[in-house]
Amino acid sequence: MDNTSRPAAFFDLDRTLIDTNSGILFAMEERRTRRISTLQFLTSLYWGALYHFNLIDIDRAYHKAVQLYKGQHTDDLERITRDWFESRVRHRIRPGAQKILAWHKSRGHPLILLTNSSCYLSENVSSAYELDGWLANTFPLDDHGRISGELEYPLCYGEGKLVRAREWAKDSGYCVED
Repeated sequence: MDNTSRPAAFFDLDRTLIDTNSGILFAMEERRTRRISTLQFLTSLYWGALYHFNLIDIDRAYHKAVQLYKGQHTDDLERITRDWFESRVRHRIRPGAQKILAWHKSRGHPLILLTNSSCYLSENVSSAYELDGWLANTFPLDDHGRISGELEYPLCYGEGKLVRAREWAKDSGYCVED
């Protein structure tokens, strides 16, 4: 079926589908469970403020953040993120988001999460909110399933979001217009 004339619906996560910044919420959880230090938590808050005002060097921030998880097994991050999502995030879906998701779904539009968040969170969001797919930041793994400390480019932020949306559309037979 040629889908190039049918719309796909892309949704951001933070302050669009949910009512908060998931990065700050995750940093709070990481600090609460003592997986990061107070200094690392304060650094996350600083990056969150820069992100809010679009002043962040996202490559630098993500590089530093991924170093915190270098060597951690992907299964551990999947579990940590799933538990955190279920207890702290899932209920934060905005009422308007539920309505617009239902509207698009009723018209047969694919619902795609397009977010600067992690692949781990995106998988949970997509499953919980019945989305058809996600485009997010992913982290290369070593041969043992551990975070390598590298990043996959382009990051799903700014222009990188547009690049990823266009790639998805091309691969899925849809058209993304400027």
